Amino acid sequence: MNCQSCGSEIAPGKKFCSNCGAPVAQASAGQAAGPPPAPPQPTQPLTAPVPPPVVPAAPRGRSKGKTVLAIVLGLIVLAEIAVAVVFIVKAVSPSTSASVTGLVLTRKDGKALNLKKVPLDVDLRLTATFKAQYPKGGSGKIRLSVVDGNGEELVGETFTVQSNGSSQKKQYTMNMTAGSGKPIKAKAKLDVQAKTGSKASSQKTLTYTAEEGTVKDSGSNAELETTRANVQASYDDLMTSMKVANSSGTDVSDLMNQVADIGVSLAAAQTVSELDALDVQIKNLQAEVQRRMTQ
Repeated sequence: MNCQSCGSEIAPGKKFCSNCGAPVAQASAGQAAGPPPAPPQPTQPLTAPVPPPVVPAAPRGRSKGKTVLAIVLGLIVLAEIAVAVVFIVKAVSPSTSASVTGLVLTRKDGKALNLKKVPLDVDLRLTATFKAQYPKGGSGKIRLSVVDGNGEELVGETFTVQSNGSSQKKQYTMNMTAGSGKPIKAKAKLDVQAKTGSKASSQKTLTYTAEEGTVKDSGSNAELETTRANVQASYDDLMTSMKVANSSGTDVSDLMNQVADIGVSLAAAQTVSELDALDVQIKNLQAEVQRRMTQ
């Protein structure tokens, strides 16, 4: 027998449906079957079970999106940290750079120097100013030298330089023992190198002309000045003889230009050999003046 309310099977002898609690309708034996009674309204069981509260689970798509967003934000933060580290490293580690800012040639004794006629056997000072920077572990050097017109080095010296943002200076003292009378170049070449292999270089040159000849020809400064004084005395005697000749009526007018030229050359002479040649000319003119005065 089935329940007319919910359709569940009812065990014999039961008056109520064990599933929905509806009363069981029974017909009398032998009684004509009439229309089925109206189905009773379902009633709630006396003790209805209370289901436990269900917490809705978060949608899988939303949880995955949050995870992806968190990963992206983390990567952005790491990238910003990496950029900051790079900037800090660059700020601490100087770049590789080299710049020669100046190069001058002077006399060591402080006297004026004419770069168009630099004397031999005089101590000269080549001074270079520069800036050099390289990261820790790198190196730097500067070479001060003199090269001839063919680019061949005559003298020179190499100095180690430090990495420094401020201006630095190196000096090289030299002494020219020979000169061709042609322009030559003083040169400063700066080279720096990082440990990673990056390099930078800079150079500067100046042109000057050394006296023609050798130290042997020019002699020492003391010998040069002594020779100059002796030749000057001979020239003064010649000038006196010229005046006496004019006073006595001796014609020496044709010798005046030669005497004047010797005076100019005497003031410009820088070597003993030049002075000796002038002394010979002076003595020849002196002899000619005396010869004319005795005629």
